Amino acid sequence: MEGLGGQFTLSGDLAVFGAVLLEPPFRIYRRVTVDALSGGAFSYIGPNSTLRMVTVGRYCSIGDGVQLLSEHPINKTTTSPVLYQSVFAAPYDKFPGPRSSGYRPTTIGSDVWIGAEARIKTGLTIGDGAIIGAGAIVTRDVAPFTIVAGVPARKIRDRFDVATVERIQRVRWWDYDLLSQPLPFDDIHATLDHIEDAVAAGRLTPYQPIKVQVFRDEKGLMGRPRGG
Repeated sequence: MEGLGGQFTLSGDLAVFGAVLLEPPFRIYRRVTVDALSGGAFSYIGPNSTLRMVTVGRYCSIGDGVQLLSEHPINKTTTSPVLYQSVFAAPYDKFPGPRSSGYRPTTIGSDVWIGAEARIKTGLTIGDGAIIGAGAIVTRDVAPFTIVAGVPARKIRDRFDVATVERIQRVRWWDYDLLSQPLPFDDIHATLDHIEDAVAAGRLTPYQPIKVQVFRDEKGLMGRPRGG
């Protein structure tokens, strides 16, 4: 994007709607639609995905074809959205009810891996460290560091024991830029030891990049710094 150097790798065919705010670095692959998205640093969104009204944490891996599912009212006169949003061309573009997009805020924590073609119901919270299996349909919140899969998605197992999860949540390693750190990533406890020591010694400080609002105008895909 113009004036932003290599902070972002965004496909030129990215469809942008609403307020889209990203922390660098961030990558979005081809044929992706984002609408009212807040994206954390070191995360990426795979091809053919659609995310609307979503907050994505840091170090997230969102696979190909991931979709946020809209909702329809089930306790009103009709489940049809034509009464609260414009669906048809004039003169049938008016609607009598209060406007609704069919989406609610959805939160995806940090260090979340969402497998290819997963479907997530709007309005859910996917906790830090969670894993969603490929092709899963997620209809309820996913607890931190839990692996779920299936249709509908069900818990497979925990990623770590309770004490380890509590330690990870205390350290919050995703608050830092770890790309240049010589970390023993195969050993979670050794990694956390290293991070705690580096923070205590002042060698590692929280990563606080300037966030960028991404939009499209007549020049194409653009970015505007929005402060820390």
